[in-house]
Amino acid sequence: MSTDLKEVTSSVEYSQINSSSGIDEYYSYRLISSSEFQFFDSEKSKIFVFNAKYNETTPTLKFLQVAHICNRNKAYLLTIALLPEVTDIAKYENILKTFSCK
Repeated sequence: MSTDLKEVTSSVEYSQINSSSGIDEYYSYRLISSSEFQFFDSEKSKIFVFNAKYNETTPTLKFLQVAHICNRNKAYLLTIALLPEVTDIAKYENILKTFSCK
C-alpha cells in the first residue's frame, strides 16, 4: 500500500503511526513484538509483528508490517500475513528487507 505524504516523516515514524492506528482497524489485535528494522538499501524503519482478525468470522492471522519512505514524499506500508503457528519469521523479514525505492 502506498500513500503520498503531505509532510516529511521518517520510515520509523510512519511505521509507528500505522501500528497505533491499526489497533482500531482490526476486530481483534494483539502486539507480539516491535523492533528496529533495516532494509537492504540501508533505510531504517521499525517492524511490528501482531496477531489480528479483520472481523468476527475471519481467522486470526500473524502480520509483519513495516514502512519505507521513498523520495521524502511517498510512504509504502509493507505487510505479510501468516498463519499464527508460524514462529520462525526471519525469512519473511528478509523478504521485506529487499524492498527499495525506484
